[in-house]
Amino acid sequence: MRGRGLCAYNRDRACHALAITVGDILHAHCDTFFTSPAKGGDRSATGRVGACKMSDCRHNIDFECRAPASPWATSRPRSTA
Repeated sequence: MRGRGLCAYNRDRACHALAITVGDILHAHCDTFFTSPAKGGDRSATGRVGACKMSDCRHNIDFECRAPASPWATSRPRSTA
């Protein structure tokens, strides 16, 4: 398990990336995670899911998270392509 406090986007036990990617295809976890001695992200923001590699998730539309709590959620139908 990845240490939450070790991520470069983590400050005060919260994610401050504007959007994270969820994946790898087999395991739903933050794929944006990386370590760095410097901290990144936007201190005024709390991380949300943007891109999602979990194709079997009911909220995944065209590899974008459309879960109701997501700021990117829309009512557009699932792609048939």
